[in-house]
Amino acid sequence: MAKELDEMRRNNYQMLKDILLAASSGAVKTHIIYGSNINFKIFKDLAEYAKKRGLLVEIDGVFHITDKGREFCCRVIELEAMLREE
Repeated sequence: MAKELDEMRRNNYQMLKDILLAASSGAVKTHIIYGSNINFKIFKDLAEYAKKRGLLVEIDGVFHITDKGREFCCRVIELEAMLREE
C-alpha cells in the first residue's frame, strides 16, 4: 500500500518551499535551517539552487525571498493541496 503524502519524506521542492517561507521576512542562515528543519548541507545546496534561479537573494548575510520565490511557494502549496484531495 502506498504511503499517504503526509507520511512521505519531503522532496527537494517541499524543502525548498520551506526554506523560502522561512526567509519570507528576511532571515540568517541559522534561522532558516532551524525554521525549515533541514541540515546545513541541504540548505547550502538548495539555497544555491534557489539563488541561481532567482527565487532567493542574499544581502549582507540575510536571505530574502523574491517575487518569483513567492510564486514558486504558492504553486508548490497548490500542488500539495491537489494531491491531498480525495
